[in-house]
Amino acid sequence: MHIAVCIDNTANRKQMERLLHRASDKQPADKVYYIDSFGSVSAVMCKPKLYDLFLLDIVEADTNGLTLAFMLRSAGVTCPIVLCSDKVDYRSQIEELNKEDAEIASSFLFLDQPVKVAELDKILEHAQVCFENSIPTMELRSDNYTIYAREEEFLYATQEKERILVRLTKDRQIAVFGQLYNLYEETMNFSNLLLLTDSCMVHRDYIDSIGFMSVKLKNGATVHTGRRVIKLLKDIL
Repeated sequence: MHIAVCIDNTANRKQMERLLHRASDKQPADKVYYIDSFGSVSAVMCKPKLYDLFLLDIVEADTNGLTLAFMLRSAGVTCPIVLCSDKVDYRSQIEELNKEDAEIASSFLFLDQPVKVAELDKILEHAQVCFENSIPTMELRSDNYTIYAREEEFLYATQEKERILVRLTKDRQIAVFGQLYNLYEETMNFSNLLLLTDSCMVHRDYIDSIGFMSVKLKNGATVHTGRRVIKLLKDIL
């Protein structure tokens, strides 16, 4: 299990690292913890999907720990996120959120600093269970940010010159550099994603109807394709 520690107070960060290494030493060889420490928001947001647990407490920047937690969720991170309270009382901050944000924040966990070993152990046990039951995601990387999307969040994608424009649920889209066929190969373990043409890939549930030589999507778009694809779609849908 890979753990990201993003705590900008040096003493708190060192204590967390020490406790995590001690906890890792107690684990069997196939369940050790790999721990990376970050002191800034930009560093931890570089490749967040690498991690299976986040321990956050940022107080000396424009982006605090709670804001960073929301950024991670927006980037598609689904693993446990723990807000570690010291100077900042994250529980009180969440009580002041609007209904929509409070629903997202309901998944966040809390840990008081200085950290008690028993409380940290409970967090680690929970994270291990989540890690062993995690849902696969696809990595969609633009020039500026990365989204890790689950299969059911994918609607369709089209080739737009040297970019792939991927449409996702909740009115999200991301432009990914590369060729659509390569994205299809990378996501072949997702059985509901179908390659209609060299320039269009779609989730089967986003297909509205099948015509003679075309497919209509739920947004009203029409994709022209070949007879072989039409026959395959009629067989599986």
